[in-house]
Amino acid sequence: MAAEISFQNFVEHKVATDESLDSIAKDNGITWQQLAQFNWATSDPQDINICLHDLVGCLHTTKNRKNYIFTSSDRPGVVYVPIKSQDYTLAAGASHKIEVTRPRLRSDIEVETVDEFRNPVGNVSLVLKRKEGGPDVEITTDDKGY
Repeated sequence: MAAEISFQNFVEHKVATDESLDSIAKDNGITWQQLAQFNWATSDPQDINICLHDLVGCLHTTKNRKNYIFTSSDRPGVVYVPIKSQDYTLAAGASHKIEVTRPRLRSDIEVETVDEFRNPVGNVSLVLKRKEGGPDVEITTDDKGY
């Protein structure tokens, strides 16, 4: 059964210098914790810092070097802002299929699978997992182990 209704529940936001999770969240009527939960399935500040570096591409920190900050040069420099779907009128007593497109996490990583002698091993299926939160990512290396 194909979806009767499909919608994307987010907009992509390119971060800029002098923005913060809090300012982006407030501009969109949510809290910074809700924005972090939506993007990375965590609102823990230490985990958020890891995500800001690994997934948003933040390289600059606060003066005390405890937190990453947004700059216009961050690559990919994207956070996803949740949006409310439009209102739908659906018949009661019937089954309905609604498809929601969620954002895909991005990260620049390189993986090479090798044997105990450091020889490349190709066509290996892997599951990448974050320490806490976020979806698993399934990948398969090519025939050269990348």
